[in-house]
Amino acid sequence: RLAEAQSLQISPNKQEWKVTAAPEVSDLRWDDLRKPRTLKIGSELLGYACCVGLYIGFMPIVGFVTNLGMAVNMGPFQPIWEGFAPTIGLTIFLCFLPTLFMTIFRTFFVLKSESLAQHKLQFWFFLFQLIFVVLVTTVGKSIITQFQHIAENPKEVFQIMADSLPKATHFYMTYLVLQWSRRAMEMLRYMPLSKFLVFRAIFSQEEAKEMAEPEDQDSFGFGARNVNLAVSVVLGLLFCSMSPVVTVLAMFDLLLARMTYGYLVIYAETRKPDLGGVFWVTQIQFVQLAMALYCIFMVGVLRQKSSSCAWLVAVPSLLIVLYSFWHIPRAYQWKKLPFQEVAFGIDKLEQKDCDDPAGDCYVQPELTAVDQLTTLAA
Repeated sequence: RLAEAQSLQISPNKQEWKVTAAPEVSDLRWDDLRKPRTLKIGSELLGYACCVGLYIGFMPIVGFVTNLGMAVNMGPFQPIWEGFAPTIGLTIFLCFLPTLFMTIFRTFFVLKSESLAQHKLQFWFFLFQLIFVVLVTTVGKSIITQFQHIAENPKEVFQIMADSLPKATHFYMTYLVLQWSRRAMEMLRYMPLSKFLVFRAIFSQEEAKEMAEPEDQDSFGFGARNVNLAVSVVLGLLFCSMSPVVTVLAMFDLLLARMTYGYLVIYAETRKPDLGGVFWVTQIQFVQLAMALYCIFMVGVLRQKSSSCAWLVAVPSLLIVLYSFWHIPRAYQWKKLPFQEVAFGIDKLEQKDCDDPAGDCYVQPELTAVDQLTTLAA
């Protein structure tokens, strides 16, 4: 019925009616539904301005943290300090970022559900980490100056990435190893456990358990978790040719994440509403973006290391990746089930439903008229 309603043209003006799937009742943001539409545009503009301001405000902090290893002298512990201080500091500051973003989304943006807020967090948080984690060694100490230089000389982006990224492999190795501790801490569920122990001293055990759930959705929701995994994928793909050790560490991090979230989501955490594949499709687009960065990186390396024009052979690969990034979301229908799957999948559903050892399964004959559907489709 939803597919029929979405395909129904209610009025001649396409902008007058917009039919979408309703979120779960527990996920609805009722206050946003009561906001007048006239305030939506102005409020969202303020929200976007706050997001941009957050990026600008974090620039000097990230610049200071990434150079903390050389700014402070720790004496005999200086090698260890230089290896871990920048990545630990950056990881700590990034932990506060999802809460700031979600505060902006809840205050200024008109969204129907918390899941849509998580999806918006997935985009903005990934963009932040792409700049301040993946490209932090490229932009260096002065982010604005480097961006201005790239804007004036776009061709230099290949040379800049080829010069800076290979020198920072140890930074990314340390960053990926530190992500293993993040998986271990999430497996412990230390925040729900702490809340449970506190509430248990005041309330009953059942009430304390209910009050301790769910975990903080700003830092441990679908949006933040997907972004952290996407960054590991981006680093693994970006250095797969130049430094394969980074790719191995990224693969190990993803395996740990698979075991951690495979247990938490199914057995430990409470059920969360989903958007039906929106997060997955966005993750695929992040992977395609990682492939584009890999092509830019390798074109720059080949241009720098080779005296001939061999790097020109790699340039078309970047065009293919960019075309795929634009083409795939438009070529495949993932928001709605295709008619073939709906109509001709009935026999499989019938076989699955009738797998009843007691023989008590009943299927209405009219619903299994696959031959009639085939004739109509032809």
